[in-house]
Amino acid sequence: MARLSSFDGASSFTLELLEWQVPPAQQRHHWDEWILCRVTLQSPEGVYAGTEPCLLSDEVPLLMEGCFRVASGQSLQEDLAFREPNLRLSFREDEVIRDMFRVHVHFHAFPLRQDGDGPTDITFLTDRRLIEEFLKGLRAAVRRFPVRFPPGRD
Repeated sequence: MARLSSFDGASSFTLELLEWQVPPAQQRHHWDEWILCRVTLQSPEGVYAGTEPCLLSDEVPLLMEGCFRVASGQSLQEDLAFREPNLRLSFREDEVIRDMFRVHVHFHAFPLRQDGDGPTDITFLTDRRLIEEFLKGLRAAVRRFPVRFPPGRD
């Protein structure tokens, strides 16, 4: 499980990689490589969670690379958007507070796969250390996943 929280702890984005939507032995095409994920958005307004196939196996290294770049002091020119549009992240350096980032997360699950009544979009302030912790959790989740992902920075 990977958790990215706000600097004050009031908001967070949690990502869990659960299983393949299509078992590896039955995968015939690239688009069969969807990963079923549990996403939780927590904010002062409430909690919103859902379980969706929202990442392809080759998108996990892209997410890791984006987090690594931000934690290393590089900026991301574009949002981290994936083929399935129900999950998006953006990291923007805060214009006022040095070494802090405004993180915006959008997640929306189909009604039958969602829990809670909190917002589907949250924005919060975080720092490099917390982004590094999220990246560490994501690396651990990838190591526990039953199949190897395509190469990416780890």
